[in-house]
Amino acid sequence: MALAASGSRLVAGSPFEDSRASNPDLVDHEDSGASYIFRHESSGRGGGGDIKAPNADPGDQFGASVAVDREGDSILVGAPSARAPAPLA
Repeated sequence: MALAASGSRLVAGSPFEDSRASNPDLVDHEDSGASYIFRHESSGRGGGGDIKAPNADPGDQFGASVAVDREGDSILVGAPSARAPAPLA
């Protein structure tokens, strides 16, 4: 697991997560990985979401490393075993 936080945003990387980006109910992409975003608001935990590489393959380990910029506006997610670069979003 990888963690990064800045301001009110926390990102958790889960490089051994197994679901597909196109269908999270299918868990046949072993260790393709994912990252989860959490945002704190004054009323408690705010919105968030998850990030999967659109071209995830088994073994990519997307989420092995994560980073958040100082303002919490930009997130970087590493996939050390990916065989092809993912498009920037």
